[in-house]
Parts: sequence; C-alpha cells; structure tokens
Amino acid sequence: MADLQNFFRTYYAPNNCTLYWSAPWMPTSIRTGAKYFGPNRREMRRRRCVPRARAARRARLVLERPGQNPLLHYAYHAIAAADPRQPALNILQTILTSGHASRLHRALVEEAKLAVAIGGGCRGLDANVFVIHATLPASGSVSALEQALDAQLSRVVKDGVSEQELRRAKNLVAAEFWRGASTSMARRGCWGNTR
Repeated sequence: MADLQNFFRTYYAPNNCTLYWSAPWMPTSIRTGAKYFGPNRREMRRRRCVPRARAARRARLVLERPGQNPLLHYAYHAIAAADPRQPALNILQTILTSGHASRLHRALVEEAKLAVAIGGGCRGLDANVFVIHATLPASGSVSALEQALDAQLSRVVKDGVSEQELRRAKNLVAAEFWRGASTSMARRGCWGNTR
C-alpha cells in the first residue's frame, strides 16, 4: 500500500497529466482551473523500464511449469513510440506476425509445423520491447523452433521483404485504422476529430 501511495503522490499531479478541453475555454482558464487537480509536484524524471543495451547479447531463461504446450518468447529492444521510424516497425511486425498469411505463421506453423501459433508486436509506450511469441505442439522442440525462427529473421535482414508482403501489411494497417475510427466513440469525437 505504501508503494501505491508513494506512486500516486509522485506522479498524479497537474504537471504530469494531459488535459483535453473544448471551446469556448481558453488556455488561461485551463491553467487557472488546473489548481483543482492538486498542486504541481517536483519535476518528474522519466524512467526507462528496460535498461539501454550497450551491446548485442542473448540470454536464455527457462521456466518450467505444468502445462500442455511449450511456449517460446523472444524480446528485442525497440525504438521509442514517438520515433519517426515507428510506422515502419509496425509494418514489419505486421509482415512477420499478423494473421495466417504472415511470414512466420506460414513458415513455422503451416510449412515446418514447429509451432501451432505465433504472434508478436511492440509492448509499452516507451522503452519499447519488440516481442515474438510462439506456442509449440505438445511434444515440440524449442531448440528446433529457435533455429528456424533465427533463420527467418536473418532472411529478413539479408533479403528484406517482398512487394506482396509490403502491400498486404499496408492494407492490414490501414484497415485496422479505419475499423478503429468507425467506432461510436470516434464518430462522436471522443477520441479526436474523425470528420
């Protein structure tokens, strides 16, 4: 409880929040009204959730728990959410892991049958981690899947992606955007102007 209260006292303050307003309020009125949210607190220092990598390294952690299927997780340091290259990373993760036509699903689930499911993407808003996770068959070999996954990722680095994969990923990302914009909350302008 003490940790929670300390976190609240440290970070829940007007100088660490985002405020949305609509006309006819003016910024000066907003600043005056912000006092009702409580006093400003000391300047917040942004903390990195994941330490900055100084060099490439690979660590293996094995957790054994009762279960039917082995799981494999890869985690990579990724760029910040505000980085201008973030849309390109989103397209790459779509090519690699989104849906049954994704590269890793076709290669590792359908063709090699080393996994029964594979997915991935970025987690968190900053100090991002790019994750690839796979569920293996009940008697699957984790080391065989690791080798095949490493080979697929090396192939992307060496050869890039095909025009067809790029076109499919862009279509999926655009469709996802428009599906999100078609919700009743978006139409009412609760999450931004969609007109």
